[in-house]
Amino acid sequence: MTNEAPRKPWYLVVALLACWIGFGGCGLANAWEGVERYRGVQFEQPAADLTREDDRAAATAAYNRWTAAVEAERPRGFPLAVAELVLGLAMFIFASAAWLGRSGARRALVQVTLAQAALVIATFVVTPRSRAGQLDYTLELASRGAIEKGQPREQVEMSTRGARMFGGPASIAVLAIRTLVAVLVVVALTRPRALAYYEAMNERPNEG
Repeated sequence: MTNEAPRKPWYLVVALLACWIGFGGCGLANAWEGVERYRGVQFEQPAADLTREDDRAAATAAYNRWTAAVEAERPRGFPLAVAELVLGLAMFIFASAAWLGRSGARRALVQVTLAQAALVIATFVVTPRSRAGQLDYTLELASRGAIEKGQPREQVEMSTRGARMFGGPASIAVLAIRTLVAVLVVVALTRPRALAYYEAMNERPNEG
């Protein structure tokens, strides 16, 4: 028996950082923004950087379509956003405790990681209109701004069409990558060396 703390496997360090910073901290911030948006808080100024009246009107119309889509999906999206907020906070707390070698926190972190991944997939499935509305507004604002800055209209319109075409597949790819990372985190938290680390931390004599 020794007072020297056992070393974490490198993949356990990466997994805990991903839970703490990515799924926990960033997820908590994103979930909070989602909850506030469903409550009617406006984070954007729809056409603040545009000068021409027709461009401002087009960007504002796209923004209004987005907010209308958010409101239409509110009965399903708002409860999921609240649940994601709660899971993000739990992720942050359990990841912090697991970093200190608490085996119970590790077990809870595995369950929260799986629950959060399932929740993200469910949110993706039930909020397609909000996602499409956000993409439409973002592209409308960017294309109008590019034209005002002197870029050729034909080139901007071609780029915008391409972005619209690949927007859906890109969002699916991001979801798949996020889900894969969650699975890898669970694998890292349940590997034999990770379990041995927590067992060693439990057997470590109390100081003082």
